Amino acid sequence: RDGDQRRLAGRWRNLLIAGDNLLALQALAEQHAGTVDLIYIDPPYATGLSYYAQATVADAVVERRAYRDQSDGGMAGYVAAMAERLQLMHRLLADTGHLFLHCDWRANSALRLVLDEIFGSDGFRNEIVWRRAPNLGRQAASRQLGRVIDTIYVYSKTPGAPFRGTLPKRRMACPLDRKGKPKGSRWDPEREAYFTTAPRGDYTDASVASLRKEGRIYESSTGTIYIKYFLVKGEDGRWYKEQPVDALWDDYEVRPLRHRPKHEAQGYDTQKPEGLLERIIGWASAPGDLVADFFVGSGTTVAVAEAMGRRWIASDRGQAAIAI
Repeated sequence: RDGDQRRLAGRWRNLLIAGDNLLALQALAEQHAGTVDLIYIDPPYATGLSYYAQATVADAVVERRAYRDQSDGGMAGYVAAMAERLQLMHRLLADTGHLFLHCDWRANSALRLVLDEIFGSDGFRNEIVWRRAPNLGRQAASRQLGRVIDTIYVYSKTPGAPFRGTLPKRRMACPLDRKGKPKGSRWDPEREAYFTTAPRGDYTDASVASLRKEGRIYESSTGTIYIKYFLVKGEDGRWYKEQPVDALWDDYEVRPLRHRPKHEAQGYDTQKPEGLLERIIGWASAPGDLVADFFVGSGTTVAVAEAMGRRWIASDRGQAAIAI
């Protein structure tokens, strides 16, 4: 399969489609069925609201409506429209492909049922909770808990299909002692890195022997065995502890757009941060893989896919989205 990917990549041209994604999906399904490795979509949330895009023209800010989040037939019409599109996305996915669907509290329960119907309940992989905003302002002053999280459902076309990228990890800066050394750490001269330790726990003797070959075993003066966890030195010169990411995404790497570099913002109301898509694309795809987004909006998905060496297909019906 990787050989087929390389041959396809050699003559591939990325596709940006202006128009109704239902028509785009129907057309793509004829030629590209079973070829897409990763689909990420951030569709309308059934809010009934209008959203806008801002652009600077001759030192003036011009605003126009990006899209209106409203479906004929209320929630039933919204779910029916999404189901029709998700069926076609399922057809486009490779057997090893994955779908990430971004939504919020308004429709997540209904969309979960639709996804279970299309992918099968055993195709469900994760429900990611992403903190999209801090609990401030009107939300914090309301008479209920702040609605500051989104849901990202993860499904695979084939149950248990491995993710083609690297399991994401989060980094936490280590506090330093008075000598500038990471607290609670030791130095490994062979690796030229600091490490922390943890008890061997339920590691078997065979696992310990394997870890010893990797230089990851530390024995105390009494002969007690500990597992080494190496710290990572960042570009800023600080030492960081890396830990596997769980399903709650509220760390610095996926911080909301308002806390990202200013040049990243495209003036699009519902834009998602690049860090969020870097984590998803890096986890669920490999270089050269095909990534698709059929509600591309501000273009974050394909901008990150391009930067990470992935091929891509994108579509949107909004003129503001296509212009961005």
